[in-house]
Amino acid sequence: MTDANLDTEHSRVTTDHRTIRQWVEKNGGSPAVEKAGGKGITIPRILFSDDHSDDDTTADDATDENDKSPISWKRWFDAFDAGDFAFAYQERTADGDAERFYKLVDRTTAREHA
Repeated sequence: MTDANLDTEHSRVTTDHRTIRQWVEKNGGSPAVEKAGGKGITIPRILFSDDHSDDDTTADDATDENDKSPISWKRWFDAFDAGDFAFAYQERTADGDAERFYKLVDRTTAREHA
């Protein structure tokens, strides 16, 4: 799940649970999951309280909010670790504005970004 479009100049990548949780909560998000294609695969997602599904602020724009189920942070991090994900996120846009962009990438991408 690498992303060739990851803006490495303005983004950070982490697997640290505390950093992820702090960023999500600071940006009005909460842990959720999406069940993919009935195959029993659990994909960690972030559910934002004021979702802007018609703009480009999150990586989940293609996912309908109704497809997400809120869960505990423990279950979210269990799915995150089981999927061998890393969390790519932005604090600010290139213009210095606050940003809510995030994307789950594989941990190989995280190592390449470091």
